[in-house]
Formats: sequence, structure tokens, C-alpha cells
Amino acid sequence: MELAIGLWRHQGTDELGLLERFARHVDALTYADVYSVETLPTERLLEQMLKQATRIHINLDGMVETFADLPRIIELGSRGFDFKPPSGGGNITNWEIWRLHQNPELLAKTKFYLDGKEIVN
Repeated sequence: MELAIGLWRHQGTDELGLLERFARHVDALTYADVYSVETLPTERLLEQMLKQATRIHINLDGMVETFADLPRIIELGSRGFDFKPPSGGGNITNWEIWRLHQNPELLAKTKFYLDGKEIVN
């Protein structure tokens, strides 16, 4: 399973559907495809999803201006997440990126994208 991770809403423009469009672009599934929209995210479910993925695609659009800003996202993710239904949010994408950086096996199967282009890191 190829997995797409990113914001569902652009933080700068409030544009909706960001993650869904990205997932179609990279031909991957999202959390909602794997577990359903009704299943609230937990660390255990997110970890399981990351481990099951054969490739992980991270969309940084709406999170950073440049790839050099990624350490700030990783630091925010290290604080954990607090899911806030029904609006979503709660540092989940930051946490997922932090977890990938904690596990070399997960990071090895991860590709990062910004402005629709893969970033070679």
C-alpha cells in the first residue's frame, strides 16, 4: 500500500481538499481510505499504517515554505498530537513526520514533496 500524508487544509490559504488531491497525484491512500473517516486516529493506528505502507508520500504544501523548514515541523511533532474532532487538526501530520524521522526503516521508504515536486534529500 502506498500512503499519502499531508494537511487536508492549506494553513496559509484555507484551501480544502489538499490531501485528497495529493493522494490522487501520487496514486496513494490516505488515513481515511485505510481506516475510514469515522475512526479517530490514535498513535497505535497511525504507527500500524506507517509500518504497513510500502511507500510513504509526504506533502509539505501548506506546512513549510522550503524544505529547510522541515526541522521545525519535526520539533512540533515531537510534542505529540491532540486530535480535535470534528474540525480535525491537532498536530497529527507533524507527529507522523516526527515518527518517520525516529525510525530509519520508515524514513527509507518516504518521499517528500513541495509544490507538487519530489524533493531529493
